[in-house]
Amino acid sequence: NGVHECADGSDERRQLCKSIGRDPPCITIGGQDPLLPCKLPFWYRGQRFTSCAIDDAIDGHAWCPTKLDAKGAYFSFTSWGVCGPACKIEPSRRLE
Repeated sequence: NGVHECADGSDERRQLCKSIGRDPPCITIGGQDPLLPCKLPFWYRGQRFTSCAIDDAIDGHAWCPTKLDAKGAYFSFTSWGVCGPACKIEPSRRLE
């Protein structure tokens, strides 16, 4: 299918990934950059995120950056995607 099911880049099935202690990768399924891997962890509005963000989400869908700057910060409002079903989501925060 062109998408690696395991975070280590292998093409093993999702259930097998979990059984051997590998999480499937977090891939975007919509937004500006669909079908790209999320760049995690990332900094956004002064907060560090280790998984998808629900803060500032469009239509309530968790999102992640697909590009980061050299310091690991999300910098471009055109480089993001809606998180797919294998992605973990951070609890909502009060961002400044």
